[in-house]
Parts: sequence; structure tokens; C-alpha cells
Amino acid sequence: MIQAQEQPRQQAENQHEAAVKPNRHVVTILVPAFNERETIGEVVRRLQTINWEAIQAGPEIVVIDDASTDGTGVAAARAGAVVVSRARRGGKGAALRDGLLAANGAIIVIQDAD
Repeated sequence: MIQAQEQPRQQAENQHEAAVKPNRHVVTILVPAFNERETIGEVVRRLQTINWEAIQAGPEIVVIDDASTDGTGVAAARAGAVVVSRARRGGKGAALRDGLLAANGAIIVIQDAD
């Protein structure tokens, strides 16, 4: 009887581990940005042109808009990035923490927005 109860729990734990496990075929590039509307689109486009097939991975470009007032988040989204928007300015450290929470890759890279 105890064994029968353990199986569903073990299955649930295995499913949970699979759900939170980073994708080993994804490289997440975190780009914290504050008022970088003029440069963010080009940064995202250049990151997209890397030869990702050579390393057998795909990029997940995450721009963390640290409460910009110039449309940085909109420009990043138009360029193809995932955008995490902060309501209040928190600085680079806070932006990176938020970006890490949104990241899905097994490898994390940090790239400046300028």
C-alpha cells in the first residue's frame, strides 16, 4: 500500500523537475536597459545574427526595461526580443534579477544595451 502511494508522488516530483529544468538547447541573453531606444534594436538584431547552429542552440533574447521613459521596451519588442518591464527603476542588479526569473536557457549571458 505504501508503494502505491509513493508512485504518484514520485511521478509528480519528476514532472515538476522537468517543468523547472532549463532548456539545454537555449542560450538566454539578458540585456538590462534604461533609456536605450536608440541602440537597443541594433543590439537585438546583432545578437540574432550569431551563428547559433554552430553551437547547437537557439537564442532567447530578454531585454529588461528598467522603467525607461523613451520607448526602449517597444523598440526591443519590435526587434524581436522578449521584454520584461519594470515599473520602477531599480538599477542593473534589480533588472538582472528580474531577467533571471524570466530566463529559460541553461546558459545565461549578460549583454550591455549600448
